[in-house]
This record gives sequence, structure tokens and C-alpha cells, in this order.
Amino acid sequence: MQSEIFISKKNSPLVTADQFVKFLYQFKKPIVCPVCSSSLWDVQGTMEIEAVEGEQLHTVAESLNYGRFNVEEDSVTSYPGGLPVFRLTCNTCAYMMLFSYKRIRALIEAQSKNNEASVEGESKNA
Repeated sequence: MQSEIFISKKNSPLVTADQFVKFLYQFKKPIVCPVCSSSLWDVQGTMEIEAVEGEQLHTVAESLNYGRFNVEEDSVTSYPGGLPVFRLTCNTCAYMMLFSYKRIRALIEAQSKNNEASVEGESKNA
């Protein structure tokens, strides 16, 4: 797969937190916190917020910033944008786990295409 920094799919449908959780459940293994062994998590993904009172809602996502590393100055200059993530936070100890939004979106899209191809193949064989 291509690096997430270079993936851009304008006007693609948003992946919701519910779709993300459904994706995780397909693996049929509980997600266990490596710190406290809890399996109770809070899921955070895209959300609608009112950035300025009275203005329409904006879709926002948590993200990790991209930065340009300057070797001569041993410093990083942040760029606008970044890597959008889904965040799981342990309800017991607050440990956080991050998942790449763009990679999850690509995996869900690939599964959807595979499922559609399987259904078409089955209907032709019937």
C-alpha cells in the first residue's frame, strides 16, 4: 500500500466511528489494553463540531501533524494537515491506541469491492 501521506481521495465518503468498530470486530479478537488488560474502550473518529458559534457544523478529525525535519537546525517545521487517525482510549487507565484513518478507509473499500465481486460471482453461478 502507498504511504498515507500521499493518499488523497477528494469527495470520498467519511468513515464513521461505527464503521471503524465494525471493521475491528471482524477480527474476532478482543482489543486488550497492554497496560491494564481492560477491554473497555472509547472510540473517537470524525465528528461534527460548531467551530464558531452560529456558523454551520464542520467535520473534523484528530490527526498527527506532518513536519519537515531540518537537519542543520535540528528542528521540525509543521505543515498544515496531517495524518487523520481513529483513537481508542482505554476507559480504565487512559492508554491510547491510534489507527490510520486513510489506511482503514482503503481496507474497508477493498473489502466492499471483494464482497461485491463475490456476490456477482455467486449470482452468475446460480
